Amino acid sequence: MKARKANPLITAINEQIKTYKRDANTFHQKATQLTKDRMLIRALYAPLFANFTSNDQLYVSIFGDRIHFNVYMRDLDSFKDERLLSILNTAMETISDSVREQDYALYDHKEYYIKSDDVNLCITAYVKEDSPTCKKIMTGMEVKEVPTYKFVCE
Repeated sequence: MKARKANPLITAINEQIKTYKRDANTFHQKATQLTKDRMLIRALYAPLFANFTSNDQLYVSIFGDRIHFNVYMRDLDSFKDERLLSILNTAMETISDSVREQDYALYDHKEYYIKSDDVNLCITAYVKEDSPTCKKIMTGMEVKEVPTYKFVCE
């Protein structure tokens, strides 16, 4: 007896169902872990976010065994703003004393990264456009050669 050929549409649908179920299980495990660790996380890291305002946003997630905090701070007077420095100083005391800073002047912000074996903190900080102390200045011009392609079929 000859085996039936698998319908590619049914195969694709079944594979996607398996993927959704696997992803749902993963998210459920993360939610369970976060629920279990909620009070410990609060006790350890609440001081980091004590000076938050309505212009700030905080997102918490779990990747692997690490807690990830993503902070967005807008309308800062400068990159030496007291709210930003407060979080950075507290993070250096609680997480790690090593801060990596990345300047994205083209996109009007800076990012600060503080990492340990247990926690990743990423702060994206935006200064006000009319900041008296921080101005975006052009430091040069960059010209790039970008190759272009097209298909030629015979």
